[in-house]
Amino acid sequence: WLILLGVLLTHLVLTLASITPAVYETDEYIRLQPELSIHTSKLTTRTILAYITPWNPHGMSMVDQFAEKLDLVSPVWYTVLVSRDSVSSGRDNATYVLSGGPPSKKEESWLKDKQKPGSRLKFVPRFYLD
Repeated sequence: WLILLGVLLTHLVLTLASITPAVYETDEYIRLQPELSIHTSKLTTRTILAYITPWNPHGMSMVDQFAEKLDLVSPVWYTVLVSRDSVSSGRDNATYVLSGGPPSKKEESWLKDKQKPGSRLKFVPRFYLD
């Protein structure tokens, strides 16, 4: 029976290895996500991090809705770029340029509102390396 078990495990491993992962467009991926829980209070003692991404237009409203569940919010608003001078000169020591920040007055106002004294939310920037 050990031989049969070995054959079955080998077949299972080969089957799983041949499965191609699904690739979704952003809007399709968001649409396929399960409905969110209507409970807005935190039910765990673990630290909860939420990302706000430019490709999900509902990010800020979801943070507003579930703020009591969240500890950290990380907006994807910053990009670190290699300086064009560094690239064109071929130097070994590259110079980097930080760009970005809240993309509009709406996001800037929202951020200031969420950082008011007494807010439990902490903001941690996320840097995209390009």
